[in-house]
Amino acid sequence: MHRLDTGTSGVLIAARTAAAWASLRAALTADDCEKTYLAEVTGAPPGGGVEEAPIGRVGRRGARVRVGGGRRPLEARTVWQLVELRAATALVRAQLHAGRTHQVRAHLAAAGHPVVGDEHYGAGGGPLRLHAAAVRFRHPISGHTILIEAPPPDWAMIRP
Repeated sequence: MHRLDTGTSGVLIAARTAAAWASLRAALTADDCEKTYLAEVTGAPPGGGVEEAPIGRVGRRGARVRVGGGRRPLEARTVWQLVELRAATALVRAQLHAGRTHQVRAHLAAAGHPVVGDEHYGAGGGPLRLHAAAVRFRHPISGHTILIEAPPPDWAMIRP
């Protein structure tokens, strides 16, 4: 249900039945669903930003995406905030709702700050520094708000 790119750590959500899958899919694409990621990016981004360009698939198999184009572009909105400046990188928190393929990676790269370790969008070399920190959604049966969090990896810890 909540899939992660290869190399991304964090929250995974899976369904065991087709009915559960359909219910969870609706909950995870609803306007009140919120997905939060931590990313270590290159450079020194400003305090925050919003990327709202649509995202479409590129290539025959669609292994990459293009911000502002590509095949069948879909609306996408990523809001990000600076968490910590580091020597040559920065830790940012990115929030989104529906979630498109490579959305955080592509939008941060389009903003001029690709994710460290991202070979597709400009800052390759080493492990991908992207972590799905939390997913908040309305339970499809009870209607209660569910928050699932994953502890951050060492690279995502704020330094003293």
